[in-house]
Amino acid sequence: MSHDSVRKYVQVNHLLDLLAPRIEDLAARHKTIRIVDAGSGKAYLSLVLAWALREIWSLKFEIHGVESNQTLAARAGELAVRLGFADTVRFSAAKIGDINFLDLFGRDSNNDPFRPNLVVALHACDTATDDAVAGAIAAKADAIAVAPCCQAELASLWKLRAGTRSAGADAPIHPMTPVFDAPEMRRALAAEITDSYRMLLLRARGYEVTTTEFVSSFHTAKNRLILATRRGNYLEAARRQYEALKAHMGGDAISLEAKLAATATEGSASTRPQTE
Repeated sequence: MSHDSVRKYVQVNHLLDLLAPRIEDLAARHKTIRIVDAGSGKAYLSLVLAWALREIWSLKFEIHGVESNQTLAARAGELAVRLGFADTVRFSAAKIGDINFLDLFGRDSNNDPFRPNLVVALHACDTATDDAVAGAIAAKADAIAVAPCCQAELASLWKLRAGTRSAGADAPIHPMTPVFDAPEMRRALAAEITDSYRMLLLRARGYEVTTTEFVSSFHTAKNRLILATRRGNYLEAARRQYEALKAHMGGDAISLEAKLAATATEGSASTRPQTE
C-alpha cells in the first residue's frame, strides 16, 4: 500500500478498536445496530465497520453513509454491493446538514422513525463536524464519535476581529489579541477551543463526553476523537461553562451553537425505546 493508504489503514483500524466497547454496549440493548457515517468519503470506515459487525460480532446492522461528493457516494455504493453489503450498507449523496438522520432507516411498527444508535464522522472538514453532531443530537443518537478536521471557523472570526479592531490608544485590548494576530498560533488555538466548545455543548445536551488521541500524530495531526454517550439529562452547568469560555475568548460562537438552537430536539425523535 502507498504511504497515504497505510496511514488511513492505521487510523480506521484504531478507531474501530476504540468504538468496540460502544458497539458491544449497543448490541446488548438493540437487536439491530444503526450507524450513520457522516462525511463517509471513500467509505473506508463504513465498510470496515460493516465487516466487523458481520464477521467479528455477528450482529444485525444497517449503515448509512452521507457524502456530499456524488462520485464518491456512487463508488462507495458500488463497492458495498461487490463486497456483499447491498442490504445493509447504503450511501446518500448529500451535505450532512441537509440530511435528517431520522429519515435514513425507516420506521417501526408504531410508525416512529428508527434512531441512529451511533453517528461517526472521521475528519469531516470544519463545520461539517458540527453538522454531524447537531444531526446526531437532533435524532437522539445513543452515541457519537467524531474526529474533527480543519477547525477553521473560529480562526477566521478571530482574524477578522484582529484586522478590524480599533487602533485608538484608549481602545480596549482583548488579552488574546497577540494570538489573534499570529496566524499559526491562531489556527492551533482555534482547533483546541472549537473542540472544547463542542464538548461543552454536547454535555449541555445530555451527553457524557470524553476526548482522546485516537492515533499517533505520526499518522495524522488531526487525531482527536470526541466520544459522546447519551444520558438524556441536560446539564445546565455545561451550558454556563460554554457561555463563560465563549465570553472569555471574545464572544465568537461556533456553528454548532446556532444549529442546536435552531433544532427542536424535543419531539424530533421518538422517545419510545426501540429494540428492532
